[in-house]
Amino acid sequence: MIQYSDELVRRTNELFYNLGGESYDHSHDEIIVLEVPRWKKIAELFLKNSEKKRIVLDVGCGTGFVPSVICPYLKRDDEMICADISREILNQCRTKLGQKKFDCNLSYKIYDGTCLPLENYSADVITMNSVLHHIPDTGFFLKEVSRVLKKGGYLIIGHEANALFYKNWIIWTLYRILYVLYHPKSIFDILRKRGFLEYDKTILKQGNQEDELTAKINNSLLAEGLINQRLTRLKIDNIVEYYNIRGFTIKDINQYLNFELIFFETYNHLYWVFVEHYKNPFIVLLNKILGFFYPKDGKNMLLIFKKP
Repeated sequence: MIQYSDELVRRTNELFYNLGGESYDHSHDEIIVLEVPRWKKIAELFLKNSEKKRIVLDVGCGTGFVPSVICPYLKRDDEMICADISREILNQCRTKLGQKKFDCNLSYKIYDGTCLPLENYSADVITMNSVLHHIPDTGFFLKEVSRVLKKGGYLIIGHEANALFYKNWIIWTLYRILYVLYHPKSIFDILRKRGFLEYDKTILKQGNQEDELTAKINNSLLAEGLINQRLTRLKIDNIVEYYNIRGFTIKDINQYLNFELIFFETYNHLYWVFVEHYKNPFIVLLNKILGFFYPKDGKNMLLIFKKP
């Protein structure tokens, strides 16, 4: 994995979602469709029917996916705090959630990419969905989680990249074969990257062109001295999704926490093939079969920790 400075990763994420926030929901349709039942199950198990007042912090709230699912399970005295590095995305979250009638109190805070915006031992629950792989200094972030979370509180990490997926050669090979079968044009890109085919002039010209978002990000990063040459859109995407290709293990996460793991599951054993074809009966069946034989090796994982 190419190493980038923590400051570059944080700033690129901030710019990416500030400048491209309008298309955020449309680029994450799979989360809306496939993740809602999972988070409803979490809310039923850990947030429903609690007598005491609770403070829930959703880190990397985006446009409000997690709060919109779990707020119906919170009471009038409970508080849901939505935090995100992008001011634009946080404004969208405020607008979206403001249109809904929840009993709980809602507040919104900018997360600067380093310190969480809460006092010590103040949160009963910390949630995050598809967030951890965006954060460059995982260790410092998780220590911040431990600082903010109360004793007996829950840390819920959803839709996170699982390192074991890439280490299972059967699943990884099957995924790549199916991806080529369902996306036959991708074989030409693979052959070009391996040097078996040359890029024609049209492709080279298109590859050197910047879309509007890429241009704006490059201009800001150059002006701030964080880069000395322009980045391609692919490099920007890789910086934003910093740890997504490598993923995490339970040990990677809990070495900074030493919490009790009380729930763990993995899913999406066919990665993008399943996400893009989740209505295809064959893909659904094959995904279930792989999940049965390799329950710990899905591309995404859900972990719930309890702080002792």
